[in-house]
Amino acid sequence: MGLCFGVNYPQNVKVLAFGACNGGGLMIPDGGWPSSGSGTSVVNSAPKSGALIPEYWFAVSSKGPGYFALTPNPRPDFGGTFANSEPLPSVAPVTEYGRIGFGMEGRLPRPGGPMPRGACCLDDGCHVISEIDCRYFSGVFLGEGVKCDPYVCTATALKGACALPSGCEPASRLECARMGGTFLGDVPCDSVGASVVPAGTGSGGGNAAAKADSVSGAGAPLSADSSRAEPDSSLEKRKR
Repeated sequence: MGLCFGVNYPQNVKVLAFGACNGGGLMIPDGGWPSSGSGTSVVNSAPKSGALIPEYWFAVSSKGPGYFALTPNPRPDFGGTFANSEPLPSVAPVTEYGRIGFGMEGRLPRPGGPMPRGACCLDDGCHVISEIDCRYFSGVFLGEGVKCDPYVCTATALKGACALPSGCEPASRLECARMGGTFLGDVPCDSVGASVVPAGTGSGGGNAAAKADSVSGAGAPLSADSSRAEPDSSLEKRKR
């Protein structure tokens, strides 16, 4: 069992103690962990099963109103993920982040449905992560299953048909997402014809540049949908 996540909290909230549940496993923390804005990865060799599996704990205090939130790991390639302990781990993205509130409302995450991953354009390039993590990092999500080819997040990316409310326009997948359109493929607009669909209804639709409320201050428990688990060799590399 493995887990990648981060934490976020204001200055008046203090972490008094912390650690992995059941004594441990391999931990790969950022420098300064568990300071606000940092992250860690926890890898346990022993398999676990159950409806609710404790993985990590914190003892926290607050002087006045505040919150303690779990977030994606600040390293986008880690993000918020669960993984099993197989040699080639199966990965399930975190579907929702919660928050503990002190004198203010908290947030209890609910077990979520499928949270597919796809290409996310960030300032440092392209990362294959979930849409919720892409929003947290103020990126542009290009669509479920879209891969990070060398040019997909650059100005030299191939242009294709982008469906907008005003009609079809030639644009790259990134340009189309920024305009809130639906990318119909690397094809000219005249080949799409009357099949143009309303913007935001297909792969690559919508602009994910703003952080969602569910993750901007998120924390406490994490939830994932294991039915969408997929192999990820990058976690195996990080375990070594």
